Amino acid sequence: MAGNQDDMSGDRLAAAKTDTGFSELLEASPVAALGLSRGLGVAYASGAVAEIFGWQPEDLMDRGLSVLMSGEGSLVMDALKRLDREDGPPVRKRCQLATKNGDLIWTDVTAKTIQTRGGSLLHVGLYLQDASTHVALEKTVTGLRRHDEQTGLENRRGFHESLQREWAVARREKAPVSLILIEIDKYYGLTDINGGTAGADLAARAIADILKSTTRRAADAAARLDDSRFALLLPRTPEAGARTISDYVRQAIADRKVPNLENEDRGGVTTVSIGTATGLYVERAVDAASGLLFKRAEEALDLAREQGGNRIETAVIVLQAGDGSD
Repeated sequence: MAGNQDDMSGDRLAAAKTDTGFSELLEASPVAALGLSRGLGVAYASGAVAEIFGWQPEDLMDRGLSVLMSGEGSLVMDALKRLDREDGPPVRKRCQLATKNGDLIWTDVTAKTIQTRGGSLLHVGLYLQDASTHVALEKTVTGLRRHDEQTGLENRRGFHESLQREWAVARREKAPVSLILIEIDKYYGLTDINGGTAGADLAARAIADILKSTTRRAADAAARLDDSRFALLLPRTPEAGARTISDYVRQAIADRKVPNLENEDRGGVTTVSIGTATGLYVERAVDAASGLLFKRAEEALDLAREQGGNRIETAVIVLQAGDGSD
């Protein structure tokens, strides 16, 4: 069997699927195995691609790797192209690849060249394993370092890590990313004269519940940045979508009617001011730091507070050739 594998040609790689033992071995594996021809065409795909990504093997062979490679997949494609050109060391990455329904799933990626006895490069072997369970476990283990203990939201450190990651994705994909900053109006009214925080704690938990209800996609993030300030990160969300979500959050918090007697102008209940910023990279845009998006959102938030609170202000950043970072 080993000798037969060594002599297998590109044409026989696809034909080998008809061999009962070989086929059963591959089809029983939870790891998706793909055989790539020169030029990175999909010559073979095992059945696990359907379980992990929702694509049938024959669909993937017809449509090619591009259907998997949104999000961080561009990094994988760059590595595969290098392997296709030269016999380099195996590639191993953990990144998010796309499923058929458009979701992103954490995937362990291994790629290596496949050679004949004469050393001629025939194929790249690509192996994809669902890593979502491992990632979830890692998040659980590190959760206390990246999350606010009272609300379960990301803390400032965790949120800025998410912001940097999604800003990089937005830059590669030329996709919009929106940041929403939320500040409790007259926060001091939620603490009593003896420094008790029962009112503030109640407001924080109510806001956290509302923000969690809006983060339905894997890349969305909600955070508590300090006692009175919260944030939402919404990748692939344009300005109009951010405004809609901001309107919902503002009204939902007011509807909770958490008492804040200092907020007399708003009926003695807790309200918030909101600043949103949406960033969009266009073709040939120069790089800019993720802090630019945060700065614009803070400026919009300050304007909302200056206008009396319980309102929303927005900002849009379009980065194109000639723009620089602040």
